[in-house]
Amino acid sequence: MTSIARKIIVAGMLCWVTASVCSAQSPPAAVEKLSLPPMNASIDPEVYPREALKNLLQGRVLLEFSITHRNHVDDVTVLDSEPQGMFDSAARKALDAVKFKVPKNWEDSGAEQHRFTLSFVFRIYPCPTTPCVEPDPHEKADDFLIITANTNQ
Repeated sequence: MTSIARKIIVAGMLCWVTASVCSAQSPPAAVEKLSLPPMNASIDPEVYPREALKNLLQGRVLLEFSITHRNHVDDVTVLDSEPQGMFDSAARKALDAVKFKVPKNWEDSGAEQHRFTLSFVFRIYPCPTTPCVEPDPHEKADDFLIITANTNQ
């Protein structure tokens, strides 16, 4: 028997042994999906990037984050951004202005370890394109906020 054939047989035996050991274990428990806690958002329209407004750009950003028992946002990550990088900083500033209302047992429930997503949609009014094409919130987000800049002022 060649050394390659032995390696294949040994690898096959390891897989068979591993499979029998793995099948004897119980499947992992499903992790319960927590809902995004209620929020109050008072976002200054000035958060809309000046460069984007000057160039009549609209966009969206999907942020992922955790929420502490003191209602603070922590460990923010940009998951998606269109156009890339244009609205990231503005979305982070807007998220800082959002106040979440977490229950008293938030810390004890392990919810601080949970990750949430929020889609920030940046739109211009009136719509700068004909026909009007506005960005939509990300479908996979837990919730969304729309930030509108008015060009009629």
